[in-house]
Amino acid sequence: MKITIPAAIALSSLLFSCTKGPFYVLPVIPIRQNENPVSTLAFTQGHTKPAFNLVASSNDYPSEYGLLFTASKKGNLYALGLNVPDTGKYILTLWDADTKAILLRDSVHYTLNYGFLYIDFGTQNKEVEIIPNKKYMASVFMPRSPAGAPLSYHSLFQPGIEQWVPFTQKHITVLGSYFTKSDVPTYPDVQVYHQDVLVGLADIGYYATEY
Repeated sequence: MKITIPAAIALSSLLFSCTKGPFYVLPVIPIRQNENPVSTLAFTQGHTKPAFNLVASSNDYPSEYGLLFTASKKGNLYALGLNVPDTGKYILTLWDADTKAILLRDSVHYTLNYGFLYIDFGTQNKEVEIIPNKKYMASVFMPRSPAGAPLSYHSLFQPGIEQWVPFTQKHITVLGSYFTKSDVPTYPDVQVYHQDVLVGLADIGYYATEY
């Protein structure tokens, strides 16, 4: 039903002038705001700060590269992502950082050219509830290529800026990068102590469910 402007004004006056019965206000439903902290950081700088650079490096052994993070609000992790130099099959995992239990895992064939590719677990009804201030690890496993050499990894730098890790994007705080050398997917427990780089490169998809 269409309501003309005069009719809408008259209806509004009627509602606010009514003194009998309760006056109901419908709740405001927030629009879901998806958050991808690493890709957002990498692609939105460059106006007031130096742009970020992605540098490809060779692995001497198959490795797992992780991103330790927390959320300030209760929410859902709906995606795991990666940005790597080589095409190939990779394994993405979400870990409970306290227990090292696997919360999500799937494989993806990466074919992009320096772009972020995500597995959307929301379409599989596999989203994971994220507890505020609890630590989680999102990681990507770099296997060997069909030729036998380990696949390469990316390092994310910001030229001239020496200390930007940890960093916060909206509700997500990325605490740092971790890695481990292994022939199979393994929890990455060796911290990269440099505060000017992220390595891997993994990312997440998250949205808050409390406001």
